[in-house]
Amino acid sequence: MYIIEIFTKKRRFSAVYKAVWPLISSGIVYPPETENEPEQKLVYFGALSYGTVYQSALAAGMTTSAAHYMARMLLRNLKFDDWMTEAIIAIFAPSDEEEQAYAAAFLATIASLIEMIRARGEGIEAADVASVMLELSRFYRKVDFTPA
Repeated sequence: MYIIEIFTKKRRFSAVYKAVWPLISSGIVYPPETENEPEQKLVYFGALSYGTVYQSALAAGMTTSAAHYMARMLLRNLKFDDWMTEAIIAIFAPSDEEEQAYAAAFLATIASLIEMIRARGEGIEAADVASVMLELSRFYRKVDFTPA
């Protein structure tokens, strides 16, 4: 039961997340093709948030089910519209092989970023993560959605 798992590993998760989120959130580089599309920027922010929580939970020793649950709880707290939340979740619940490869690569990039931040510890600065954040922004694929 992943609720018990979350409860027992919450401190470890919090330590990981609190170490990485300030650097990730302060270094967000939005994809250039989303410049005039605020909805896409929000989806990108949501995807970064979801991925960071998910990978932080995995780094804390949680199962993938518990990690997805934690990430979905975060989205609920961010209070996106339902259609936007669904668009973000759809990125990480792919329906075909191409989407699966994209989600895996997106999450792997966030995982490597988290590893780098944890390995360097307190001495890391936002400039140190800038290249990975730029890579993520270039890698992002716009979501096709129609608001309700």
